[in-house]
Amino acid sequence: MVRRLPGFDNRGSRALAHALRETRPGRTHPHGAARERQEETGITVDPSKLRLVQVVQHRQDGEVERIGFFFEAVEWEEGLINTEPEKRMALTWFTVHDLPSNIMEYPEASLRGYLDESDNLLTEHAWSQ
Repeated sequence: MVRRLPGFDNRGSRALAHALRETRPGRTHPHGAARERQEETGITVDPSKLRLVQVVQHRQDGEVERIGFFFEAVEWEEGLINTEPEKRMALTWFTVHDLPSNIMEYPEASLRGYLDESDNLLTEHAWSQ
């Protein structure tokens, strides 16, 4: 599932991204991910039903770096409503084998790392060698 953001990328087209956000202080990453899922999509996930599938160390530029933790929900309660239409144009499901071309690079790195099916959970994105 990805969200379609109006005019977000610098190519002038709409960008797609996971429903994601940083974990607030005082919460574990699974609890933060479950909360974000509920707030952004209406889908209820028990944090104990989330499985860590990818960690991305992302470098946006010389000053901005972040580490993202990406989870797979192994069980959830149906929902999928656009709870923040002022921030998102739409929520859309895609199969992992038919991803659109305009996914934001950082979230795409997490998907590609997950789909790699290796035992390596770490993806380094936008780091020069």
